[in-house]
Amino acid sequence: MKKNVFKLMCLASIAWSLAACQNSVDNVNDPIAEEGDPTYMALSLSFPATQTRTEHDGNATADEVKIETVDVFVYSDNRVQAYHKTLPVSEFDYDSSTDKYTTKELIQTTAGLKYVFVGVNFPAALVSELDGESASQRLADVGRALDIDALKGGGDAFIMCNKTLAQNTLVATASDVTFATLPGSNKFDIVVTRLASKVSMQEKSGISYDINEGSFTGLEFALDHINGKSFLLQGSDPNYADPNWTHAGWTDNAEGAEATDVPGPESVVNSGYWDDLVKKTPNGDYKAVVAAGTTPNVHYLAENTSQPAALLKGTLTRLIVRTKFLPKEVYIADGSNTTIAPVGYAKVTSASQSITAPQTFYLVTDNNGFHYYTFDNSLVSGLKTAVEGTVDPLTYTDGYCYYDLWFNSEEASGNTTQFQSLRNQYYNYTISGFKMLGDNTEALDDPDEPMFEPDTKIAVTLSIEDWELKSKEFTLGEEKQ
Repeated sequence: MKKNVFKLMCLASIAWSLAACQNSVDNVNDPIAEEGDPTYMALSLSFPATQTRTEHDGNATADEVKIETVDVFVYSDNRVQAYHKTLPVSEFDYDSSTDKYTTKELIQTTAGLKYVFVGVNFPAALVSELDGESASQRLADVGRALDIDALKGGGDAFIMCNKTLAQNTLVATASDVTFATLPGSNKFDIVVTRLASKVSMQEKSGISYDINEGSFTGLEFALDHINGKSFLLQGSDPNYADPNWTHAGWTDNAEGAEATDVPGPESVVNSGYWDDLVKKTPNGDYKAVVAAGTTPNVHYLAENTSQPAALLKGTLTRLIVRTKFLPKEVYIADGSNTTIAPVGYAKVTSASQSITAPQTFYLVTDNNGFHYYTFDNSLVSGLKTAVEGTVDPLTYTDGYCYYDLWFNSEEASGNTTQFQSLRNQYYNYTISGFKMLGDNTEALDDPDEPMFEPDTKIAVTLSIEDWELKSKEFTLGEEKQ
């Protein structure tokens, strides 16, 4: 039985305040909004207790909350860049009474309608791109080639920015205006979040590694199909469309009243277009699943969404869990057996063959779904004939078996975020047990198959932490649907 536990915690974010003041004007209490009037902007960074500073968020590492540079982009009412400045964190003063960092010097801009975009720890190449493009629309419609290293700012400091443009009409103020006396219209409160998400995995206390047919040893996890491109501004709710949300080969199915986008004749997964947007296995290194209560290993991933009407397995980021399996009983050749099926073979314990640790084994399945294990490859063909099996035998190299998990699988069917990974979320999975043997390979079955229900063979609990924590519990080995 699958158990889903879902809880949404505080959104991991950083609150920013932007303030502006003008060189001089006659009456502070009667401000005049004139586009082009010189105005000065002060930037304050605050870290509320439930958000991303290390001292408040036990789920964040120092690198995940590190601030090295802050890029401030200001756009005029025509969405053309009016100002940009890169500020190192050393140019901020810290006020412990308010837990705020405020720029030491005012930033000059002009009065009028302004749009503000703030980037934290942006790589120099990305900053250069934004300066060259000038228009704010490019923040939302240009897919940035940001792999996992880039999402970490090319080092250890994670890229962060606001999900949507902040906008306000700046008004004129006196030259001696202070942050405390600024009009409300000259202050911007902006929430920025990491573009990356992370996932960790742990064992449930008291987990059993045994099933009727054998026992498992150890657990590891990795990621597959990590998105290689991201929009800086997040796609709007409820779709959160990213650069690979649609595909040029998809066609509209106009049959019936409920037309939906469906895959066209070209395979989405195998197309060159898709290779440009999704990295097939950039994070295929496996990390150990740790015991509950210990510091977990983590993987990082980029936001990855797809059209719900054409949700294909191969377009989604998946979590791969692997473990080693040792069959309790196996078949050996026995010419003296002429009466008990399967004739010519005998069932013995693995221990009787002096095999007590997982190794390569072979699985033969009859037409009723019963399993016949053997360590001897030379017996596979004859054993399949003896049990009248029609299913191809499987080889489990070194005893490894694999399970697929999908992000946000607990969402209700039809929700646009079901099976899709969003930025700034921390997925904490707990493995609580095993139901049945996993797949013999990590390769995804039928990547062009629509995703209706998760193929889950394990029991897992998921949570999201002070980033934005999601917890979920899985039992490995549930029947595929």
